[in-house]
Amino acid sequence: MNFWASWCVPCQDEAPLLARIAREYEPQSVVFVGISEWDAESDVQRFMSRYGVTYKNGVDIGGKLAIDLGVTGIPETYFVRPDGTFASRWIGPLNEEQLRKQVEAIRP
Repeated sequence: MNFWASWCVPCQDEAPLLARIAREYEPQSVVFVGISEWDAESDVQRFMSRYGVTYKNGVDIGGKLAIDLGVTGIPETYFVRPDGTFASRWIGPLNEEQLRKQVEAIRP
């Protein structure tokens, strides 16, 4: 679960990687979810289109989910095991090696 915003430069840099890896792992039942913070729905749609993001995304209106989970900034990514428990959290942008390592650790 990746917390991001359309105006966040590190989020823009990370988005194409997340989109590509999400497509790669989709047949293996690995689900990516994006949560936009402090964005209008129109900005979210433009961002997703621009960076080829096809995995599910939502807007955290008012930042309630981010507050409840303790998100400290964006981008920030939470890795959740198949049983729904949190495995780890990554603060800041991920590179490909870091992302793959985190996904492989929880992959079904």
